[in-house]
Amino acid sequence: MSLKKIQPLPDIETLQKLIRYEDGKLVWNEVSVEDQIELGVAKRERSALTRNTKYANKEAGHLFKTSSGTEAIQVRILGKSYYAHRVVYKLLKNEEPELIDHINGNPTDNRIENLRSVDNQTNSRNCKLFNTNTSGHVGVSWNRSNNKWVSYIWKDGRKIILGYYTNIDEAIRVRKEAQQDMGFHQNHGRL
Repeated sequence: MSLKKIQPLPDIETLQKLIRYEDGKLVWNEVSVEDQIELGVAKRERSALTRNTKYANKEAGHLFKTSSGTEAIQVRILGKSYYAHRVVYKLLKNEEPELIDHINGNPTDNRIENLRSVDNQTNSRNCKLFNTNTSGHVGVSWNRSNNKWVSYIWKDGRKIILGYYTNIDEAIRVRKEAQQDMGFHQNHGRL
């Protein structure tokens, strides 16, 4: 998810009136005519009844590609779009999440046990291997100036060189040890 300002979710009472969580998915509730008119979902009784017929008890949201090219599920609530994982988290934890980390790395898996609210640094410690990586391992690359593998890690916005190695396996081992010592998630650098 990008680090642009994240739009706050509607209050918990509004969310609970409109939508519910079932097995990792969001499902539209049947909402009373009065509540729909009060929330601004519908203007008249007829449109409120039509909305219930069309949406009630059906899965909410749609799959879309983010600006980074990954797929996620987005849901439109009261005229604004939100990531489904943020709605799930707020519905079940009753708190506004900071960033949501999908623990298994699948951004369409919105089961609550796969979601955790984290800061940006923690979120970046559970990311997949970038497609621009040429060594096949995070934090290891070939250094042309000395013809060795360099092992490195980022901490507090600074790149820390862990060492230069003639053997790629040694560079990978050193990086993995540093990763573990610094509290990176076990899935960090997955393919």
